[in-house]
Amino acid sequence: MQSKHHILTTLACFMGALMALCGTAQSNGAEHYYASAVGLDGHQLRVAVHEIIVNQQVLPYSSERFDVHDAINHLDETHPSSDRVQLIYSDAIASKDSWPGYNREHVWPVSLGAAHSTPAYTDLHHIFACDANVNSARSNKPFDECTGDCNTHDESPDAFFSTRAWEPPDHQKGDIARALFYMDVRYEGDFADEPDLRLVEWGVEAGCNCMGRLSRLRQWHQLDPVDDRERLRNERAFELQGNRNPFVDHPEWVSSIFDADDDLPDFDFSIFDPTDTQPWINEFHYENNGDDANEGIEIAGKAGTRLVGWTLILYNGRDGRAYAEVGLDGRIDDEGLGFGALWFDIPNLQNGGSDGFALVDPSGRVIEFLSYEGTLRAGDGPAVKMQSVDVGFQETPQSLAVTSIQKQGIGIDGSSFSWTNTLSSRGRLNHNQIILRGIRFPHIIFDAPIGFQIF
Repeated sequence: MQSKHHILTTLACFMGALMALCGTAQSNGAEHYYASAVGLDGHQLRVAVHEIIVNQQVLPYSSERFDVHDAINHLDETHPSSDRVQLIYSDAIASKDSWPGYNREHVWPVSLGAAHSTPAYTDLHHIFACDANVNSARSNKPFDECTGDCNTHDESPDAFFSTRAWEPPDHQKGDIARALFYMDVRYEGDFADEPDLRLVEWGVEAGCNCMGRLSRLRQWHQLDPVDDRERLRNERAFELQGNRNPFVDHPEWVSSIFDADDDLPDFDFSIFDPTDTQPWINEFHYENNGDDANEGIEIAGKAGTRLVGWTLILYNGRDGRAYAEVGLDGRIDDEGLGFGALWFDIPNLQNGGSDGFALVDPSGRVIEFLSYEGTLRAGDGPAVKMQSVDVGFQETPQSLAVTSIQKQGIGIDGSSFSWTNTLSSRGRLNHNQIILRGIRFPHIIFDAPIGFQIF
């Protein structure tokens, strides 16, 4: 049986000869590869390119057979058939025998969507040989220019980082940007075992299936154009995996696909960072025809927010005093671009005039104090002496158990929306609710439970 090293050496020799003798044929082959995308633009181009690159040969991550470790040894070697590899971020040269002093760097981090048991975890287009210590220092930081309190790593002096950003050396910035553009278009979540990955402007955190910073990556793509080394890596990945990075072959498609976001409706909203967005009360139901059913309150917010320690304090409109305390728990899910909602069943929500509830964070701070059928002033509890805000809608003994009072409209946090009374979407973001994530990244739900994202 041939060893992995022998197979790898043979493949490298084959690729070297192929590159030398068949350059024109490769170019023509690449153009044929993209034939179905010719003449398209914007969202249509995105869809066509996704369909072209979506099928790939998934290699094992670690195996006695040829695996991702062997692949990056081939993709990142200093020259064909070399026993050395060039490491990302540090530009150091390492002997292949020094493994695991260098290892596999996922440019799109595992914790941000390139998860185990998905093809993204082993996708060669975003995995690079990297010094193990530098890889650890990068962790899952988003890519951006480092400003303020920046650090460097002894083994990677031309890369800068802070607690919130990682800036690679200038001559690698375009390579990294194009790897991330590929991941965004390749992974649309249209297969059961695949994530829906999105490049965003703000709010990158564990669980969001997102990476950034998009505007900076677009700048880096222009500042560091495709070079021969990147083209060779793309060819080798194609030989091993069966799909290509379209933004290496067609750099002009970056503006065509990612500028398509500029065609969104002209919403009147300001730049914001969703990491500062607090959870909010998004929906509730307290009365209906017959025995009250489906009573409860929904909390919405950024995905990944843990509600352990948060509470809902229920207030009686007659005397302004709290009549119950509901401890919250769980983690808000990601229903699209980093936002979601959790529903909490609360039987026996009072039906009297001016009843209400306060959402209280773990420090005891009142985030919202709402009421229905009038306003009230809290006589005790965390909201003591505070005046409630009447939502302006109420339920009656004629209301249906499948309806609720809920927030709708366009906004960036709980205070941005207006209230309405309509069909319930308990535990899901609401009907006709548009949550804007940074610039040009709305999440629109037209009809629960289906989400439709505009690009």
